[in-house]
Amino acid sequence: MQSRRDFLKLALAGGAALALPRPAPALADALRQPEPFQVPLRIPRVLKPVRSTGDRDYFVTTMRPARRRILPGKRTPVWSFDGAFPGPTIKVTRGREAVVRRVNNLDVPVTIHLHGGRVPASSDGHPLDLIPPGRHKDYVYPNDQEAATLWYHDHTHHNSSRNVHRGLAGLYVIEDPAEEEYGLPSGKYDVPLVLQDRSFRRDGSFRFRDSHDDVFGRVFL
Repeated sequence: MQSRRDFLKLALAGGAALALPRPAPALADALRQPEPFQVPLRIPRVLKPVRSTGDRDYFVTTMRPARRRILPGKRTPVWSFDGAFPGPTIKVTRGREAVVRRVNNLDVPVTIHLHGGRVPASSDGHPLDLIPPGRHKDYVYPNDQEAATLWYHDHTHHNSSRNVHRGLAGLYVIEDPAEEEYGLPSGKYDVPLVLQDRSFRRDGSFRFRDSHDDVFGRVFL
């Protein structure tokens, strides 16, 4: 027969076990941690205007599926701007307006937001201002703010985290001619850096789980 003391010991031990966090189950399809620094640093190309006028530059980018070499020996399916991961860098000049046409060749609706940009409401890329598959939208950016490194990204209602995770993001750099007098690094010495973290499956595809318990990736890019 179990004594009262033994019963209390067992009850306390059981309570302590319930209070401890349970380890996350190992995922059978998770990729083993790759060796770092095996892939050269990818510097996104700078998008060139398709045409320019006296006070405005016009750009075009196409959102489409692609496969990119992100890890050694693997090809990762991504949602891209012009096939790139991350998307091409858009460089503009302060006070000079830019019109960016976003063509949607994906099979889902998307919308693009310029994070940190002062733009008209019609070009904000709010979550319900969607570009259907096979369509496009022209975003007008006045660039009447101080020089800054901004970024553009998908902003689709309920699916922003998934779409950005798959690759729909890139840099938008506003430059000011007044910076030239400071002798800052330029040309090949002006290197934009984007830091991201991702988890991968064994086949090299992204492992995305939209939950607060699994928000951090295991591989830093």
